Amino acid sequence: QETSWFRPIRHQWVAMKKSRHKLERGIVFLANGGRLMYQDLQHAVKLLLKVSFLRYTLQPRELQVCYRAVKDLLVLIPVLVILAIPMSPPGHFLVFSLILKVFPDFFPSPFTERRQNIMR
Repeated sequence: QETSWFRPIRHQWVAMKKSRHKLERGIVFLANGGRLMYQDLQHAVKLLLKVSFLRYTLQPRELQVCYRAVKDLLVLIPVLVILAIPMSPPGHFLVFSLILKVFPDFFPSPFTERRQNIMR
């Protein structure tokens, strides 16, 4: 039987474990996104070097990869600026929800669930 003074401490402990788990998942998600973005940019640079030095003609799929890498790099800047603005968590949620409704491709592709699930 738990004593009455132990129950609030246990409740706080469980809440801290849940928060820590959410934080760990967020950090892993961002790390995977950063790694994917790095790999995409590295691949795009290799393709561009092929084009410039070997007179290679890009296939449509390779061209699409280059466009996506440049778009992701350019979109990353406004996302980071919005995240850096001090706002309450509900404020960030509302801002990003509104942006995603207006501009569905606003987030860089490496930082989307769909892209990270494909890479697993």
